[in-house]
Amino acid sequence: MYETHIIVLAVASSIILVVLIYKVSTKTKHNSELDRFTNKIPVVTGIFVALGVYLTYSVLNLNVQQMHINTTLQLVDRGWITLNKELVEKQSLCPNLVESFLYPWQKKEIDASHRNTVTKKHDDLTASYYIAAIIFQAWENFFLANAFVVSESAPWVTCFLQYAKSPLLRRLWMAQRSLYSSVTRNFGNILFDYASRYSPQNEKELKELTQLILKDPEYIKLGSAG
Repeated sequence: MYETHIIVLAVASSIILVVLIYKVSTKTKHNSELDRFTNKIPVVTGIFVALGVYLTYSVLNLNVQQMHINTTLQLVDRGWITLNKELVEKQSLCPNLVESFLYPWQKKEIDASHRNTVTKKHDDLTASYYIAAIIFQAWENFFLANAFVVSESAPWVTCFLQYAKSPLLRRLWMAQRSLYSSVTRNFGNILFDYASRYSPQNEKELKELTQLILKDPEYIKLGSAG
């Protein structure tokens, strides 16, 4: 849609420029009209080149913006919607793991009738590995997306911190982390380190913990490494 508007504007501008140059040339009393018109061709060419550069930049900028939108939507779909869908579907198979993602103050805010509070002696190993793999892949997708998208990182890191607080997920991380890139491994280590050293008591403290991570030099280095 925007590209069409730009093209129409370019064509209209070109026609107006040619007409103006022709009008100016006919008012000048030297040589023929054709000579006066052709003398203006280098000027017209320069204007068209500049206009072409501007239009090319505009179209590329719109394409980049659309790519940012598409990448963000894919990240939301894979890192949030799909993940939460799987948590709901696999909750009965690994209730201990799913329950461990909530802080005590979050459990108090969520009525027990809306949670599966039934625990098992042992979670289903296959389901637990599957949930863990989706979470760890969401961490990797986060950095892959950040290579192209300049977006707000805080909400994602806050979400990932809640998973990293789980001792059960930490054990699965130790078993699976070799499957991921060095950036993802370092990011996971940072998350688990902060989650083990701090225990936020409310939403405000959780967001403050997120800001500590975002300002951590080790985390900042991951952005340049990605």
